[in-house]
Amino acid sequence: PKNNRCLESILLLFLLLLLLLPLPLPLPLPLPLPLPLPLPLPLPLPLLLLHSTIQMLL
Repeated sequence: PKNNRCLESILLLFLLLLLLLPLPLPLPLPLPLPLPLPLPLPLPLPLLLLHSTIQMLL
């Protein structure tokens, strides 16, 4: 479905960010997400979303 493509796009964006930015990320990144997030994320860090997205896709 289209949702899978959106998740793949988000994953690719995060992977590119991880390659360009040092870890851990000191600042939260206000990234516009094409999908509304059903889960409330207590941490503004995109690493949490990246980790959950990788786990969900794998």
